[in-house]
Amino acid sequence: MKKITGSIFQKIVLFSLIGTICFAFSGCIPDSADPVREISYGTPAIFDEDLDIGLFSPFELPLVQNREYEFTATTSHKYIRVHFVIPNGGDKWISLRKIESNIFSQNLIIPNGTEKVEIGISDRANAKDSSSVKIYAAYDVITLDEFKGVIEDEERRRESDYVQANEQTETLRFSEKIVIDHKYTSRYPKALKRGETYTFEIGPFDSSYCILNAVNKNNFQWLPIERNKSKYFKINYQIPSDAEEFRLVLSSTSTSFTESLVSFNLVGEIDKSKSNKLENGENIVISSATMSSLDIPIDDEKIYSMTVDSFASNYNYCHVYFLDDNEENLDSLVLDRDKITGKYETKCLYVPNGTKRIDVYLSDDYFSHVNKIADILVEDRKVENPLKAGASIQKADKYRTDTADKDLGEFLESRNIDTFSPDEIVDLCVSYIEENALDDYHKIKLVHDCIWYLASYDHDSLEIGIYWPWDFRTVLSRRLCVCAGFSRTFVYFCEKLGIRAINVLGNSLDGTERSAEEVEDQDHAWTILELDDGWYIFDLTWDCSNTRGGKRDDTYSCDYFFVRPDDFIKKHYPNNPEKQLLENPYTSNEIVKLFRDSRE
Repeated sequence: MKKITGSIFQKIVLFSLIGTICFAFSGCIPDSADPVREISYGTPAIFDEDLDIGLFSPFELPLVQNREYEFTATTSHKYIRVHFVIPNGGDKWISLRKIESNIFSQNLIIPNGTEKVEIGISDRANAKDSSSVKIYAAYDVITLDEFKGVIEDEERRRESDYVQANEQTETLRFSEKIVIDHKYTSRYPKALKRGETYTFEIGPFDSSYCILNAVNKNNFQWLPIERNKSKYFKINYQIPSDAEEFRLVLSSTSTSFTESLVSFNLVGEIDKSKSNKLENGENIVISSATMSSLDIPIDDEKIYSMTVDSFASNYNYCHVYFLDDNEENLDSLVLDRDKITGKYETKCLYVPNGTKRIDVYLSDDYFSHVNKIADILVEDRKVENPLKAGASIQKADKYRTDTADKDLGEFLESRNIDTFSPDEIVDLCVSYIEENALDDYHKIKLVHDCIWYLASYDHDSLEIGIYWPWDFRTVLSRRLCVCAGFSRTFVYFCEKLGIRAINVLGNSLDGTERSAEEVEDQDHAWTILELDDGWYIFDLTWDCSNTRGGKRDDTYSCDYFFVRPDDFIKKHYPNNPEKQLLENPYTSNEIVKLFRDSRE
């Protein structure tokens, strides 16, 4: 077959597609159609590769009497003859017009009564029988009424299939592959079984991501799959055993969706135990890149672990806010993204008394939140406050020193940590502490001294109003920070050692000329942590050295290392009174009076 160009070539491409559609359409006719005569709508057999035949109609398929079609052929033969077979007489033979070299094309109306259209070649322009015309292709033809009946039957069949698909009880076996090669706007015709693993092959699509989205009362899973070079998405995925909804979503990014592709009916028993309690012993799991409300039984005045999966984003920080009935912020914390796991985690999420909702955001800005990913409703249950002061503070007395641990200092100096990343520094220090600590109290002393060696108070930035992020990576990169940086780095070290710790926000009176009434304008941060016998208070900032004019003064103390709560409250007032660790916490007015008395 010779090469052709222009609109004729485009039409021929369409003709081939139409022929294929005709073939597919023939398989769709239901047995109940009961046509007057057997009708076949197949692509005609073409026995000569030098003869390429196409039929084009702006109307309908298959071929219908009294409709106009464009007949086109490309061949090196001399004449192309079209034969309209009319059983009752009146057969017609027409030669197609030659419009270009080797290209024949002409619009023809199929006469009434025609049952078949034959196309062949001949050496004579007026040949009218099989002896002088070699037939290479044939199409059956139906009447307009027959065509309408076929269309009606096809519509009924499709409607029936749609109803059956939505009432489908057949379940895919785990070994079956799910192939989705065109865009669905409804449910997949077969149900999936919860807890089973299926192979998904999706595509080809131009979207960059296909997102697997599973929803239940406790969780909101969001798993983006990147497109491969062939524009397919392929994955083996286990349907969550407690999933209530499951769908596939197309998207240009991994953090949002453009359009819903297909949803699935799910069968199988839902684990009811997961709908009314937290998994993994009080672990809150958020696996979402979009807003979701988590219906899980969170209580105020309790401590939880929280894990936020960030596989759908690359934000650096996760902000958590605790709000009361009036939308006032009772407390907050910021979680760093773990560069290895890609998650934001804390083992010590304390829910303050009076919290009604917890809002969770992702952001690249340490000081402000951007993308809200979840809100969690909180129940107000009367439970025992877990923040009880420790009883064995005297055990730490033997670790109080006037200087930082010398062996630790020599170890850090010998490792040339200036060449280490912040994460590598933490791992190095944690390894040393675990190998050398005598008990948990000694572990905390070594954390206290590690941070003393690694950072000092940044008076220079504070005086000119520059506020750096307070995450441990920024602190260990700059070797400078303010109180929040000390506290958050302390918390991170503790959690790496398996010790629960909380960053505390509040106000302080540090011996400056501020009046007692102004104390609530002096923001400060410190730390409380839990050992076997209760919670203890630390203010690492007031024990560490200071940097002014670029010079570190190397001051050191253990004055705020394991401090009794009734002494600590004289200069520290947390925003959340429960973190005073006192059996009867002071109110705001009482604390101002206490500060005033301490100044006199």
